[in-house]
Amino acid sequence: MELKLSKPSPLSPSVPRVFESPMRGLLFCDTTGQRLRFGSPLSASIKSGKKLHAIQIRDISPSSVEQERVDQSENLTLESIRHSLMRQDDAIIFNLLERAQYCYNADNTCHQNAFHMDGFHGSLVEFMAKETEKVHAQVGRYKGPDEHPFFPDSLPESMLPPMEYPKVDRGK
Repeated sequence: MELKLSKPSPLSPSVPRVFESPMRGLLFCDTTGQRLRFGSPLSASIKSGKKLHAIQIRDISPSSVEQERVDQSENLTLESIRHSLMRQDDAIIFNLLERAQYCYNADNTCHQNAFHMDGFHGSLVEFMAKETEKVHAQVGRYKGPDEHPFFPDSLPESMLPPMEYPKVDRGK
């Protein structure tokens, strides 16, 4: 693990840098300002005669322990929400304009007999919807009380064990 560079310690002005330990509550200081690491590099720096200080974090800044956390971001102001909605609106319009360059190909995608594959005869959209529902049915999507497939006649059984759903009292 690597030690992280932190702000200088007010307790020892001769120490130029303070290195924060991943071990909770300790800081390691080095007078040379060299990066320290746990394991063999730390042991080597101790053996080479460098001065290493361990300081408890609460000794450095006791007033910062009880500070109240306040969200100072401006993400949920009316102005920021308005700006976000305007950007989303622009993105939707831009994507529609980009899509409008391509011709409408209803003959290939929506025609009832345009797509033939493995005994299926129908439109490409219908084929994709049925195959997607088959995959979803195999993981148990349509076993839930609020999930209903468009094509329930050709769905395979779920490969996962059934899930227990709470009974909902719908009143009279």
